[in-house]
Amino acid sequence: MILRIKISVLLLMLASSVAYATEIDLSAEQQRILLLAYKEGKRFGFERTTQSLVFAETIAGRYNIGDTDQKVGERAYGVGQIKLSTAREVLAKHRRFRTHPKYGVLKYDEQLITALMSDEEFNIRVAVYHLHDLYVKFKQDGESDKRALDLSIKAYNCGLNRICANGKYLRRVKQFRNTLIKEFNRRVAAGEIDPGNLTGIQLAYKDGK
Repeated sequence: MILRIKISVLLLMLASSVAYATEIDLSAEQQRILLLAYKEGKRFGFERTTQSLVFAETIAGRYNIGDTDQKVGERAYGVGQIKLSTAREVLAKHRRFRTHPKYGVLKYDEQLITALMSDEEFNIRVAVYHLHDLYVKFKQDGESDKRALDLSIKAYNCGLNRICANGKYLRRVKQFRNTLIKEFNRRVAAGEIDPGNLTGIQLAYKDGK
């Protein structure tokens, strides 16, 4: 009887440690977004985290607008799902964002929405600076590097004043970062994905479930 129990426990432990293979189709456009996210995130050492955020928010650009039942000013826009209030905070802190190369001085909400929706690089850059601003805030509060980044990811999703308590979004971002995004970057580094000649691919990765 004891032997049977030990065997059952061993089998359960082995089953729980298995990483199941998952496959996902990534279009050339989604890959371009992930490459942009890597480039912008590199400013602060947030490469894979930024890629994981845009994948968690919009599946790397597959869905670019938030809840359409919300008022225009309360919706989230673009690959990073940036709200107008968040974008305005970033623009206020970082003067370089106040003027867009195509749309000029972003004085009106309509201009800012257009920039967030049509310029993925601008959108991701705003997202990265917002994430870094949150990170700096938590570091100033005395948090460790890891804890500060975890809290920043939660606050990115839920807002600074109501950080998600259950950590579901954080777990999702981390899972993408350690599986799908890790495999995508490995294939880029290995030359299996050519940034200059992107085509649709099927990406197989271990989801770790």
